[in-house]
Amino acid sequence: MVDCSGSIAPAETWAPPLHGARTVITYLDATCPTGLLTSALFRELGAGPTWLGGGAGALDFVRRSVVIAPLGLRAGVAILAGLDAAASLGVAHGWRAFGEPMLVSESRGNAILSLGWRPAHEAYREVVEAHSGRRCEGEGFFALASTYPLPLERFGTEGIVRDPLAVLHDGALRCAGEVPSHASSRIAQGDVADLLAQVGAPTICEVASARERFLQIHNKTTVLALIDETSA
Repeated sequence: MVDCSGSIAPAETWAPPLHGARTVITYLDATCPTGLLTSALFRELGAGPTWLGGGAGALDFVRRSVVIAPLGLRAGVAILAGLDAAASLGVAHGWRAFGEPMLVSESRGNAILSLGWRPAHEAYREVVEAHSGRRCEGEGFFALASTYPLPLERFGTEGIVRDPLAVLHDGALRCAGEVPSHASSRIAQGDVADLLAQVGAPTICEVASARERFLQIHNKTTVLALIDETSA
């Protein structure tokens, strides 16, 4: 178990049991700063293991005791389990990007401050309102924005989905998951049939990275893992 509510404890206090693992299962409190956790995990264990798991919590992102730990429910922690068995992953989200790419010109943690050097909400709202014919602000923001996520573009993949949750006072967009500055993104929408064809555990975020890949936190994405017990 790792306390990830703020700064991450030194790796020597929690990482040794994971050394040599071929697969690492990770369950975490979704309110934790995921960037700090993934950086610490990747720095300690590298690209060797296959990573899979998910986050627990609620859509208001108020921190609560939601992670099942050895001594009961805990808040602000991640549970890590290393397996000797190999695993194969399938990762897909079914969202379809449209329109022109937009540069994340400034971000801070999980907040997008500007898109294409414009206030993030202004740039995002302009595209979403034109596409949907609905207002994307005020009390109706979340209901509409939940159907228009922002995949961060990645070469050769569907991209890493980031889910806008709220508009901050300065016009920034607070997202589920951290967003790096200078990433390229396009607004996406999902076909109902495609989205209903993904099934599994309802998580706040998803952890998925194959061997030799950088550890990623996803949103609105389905992760399918096949664990090969014969390889243990």
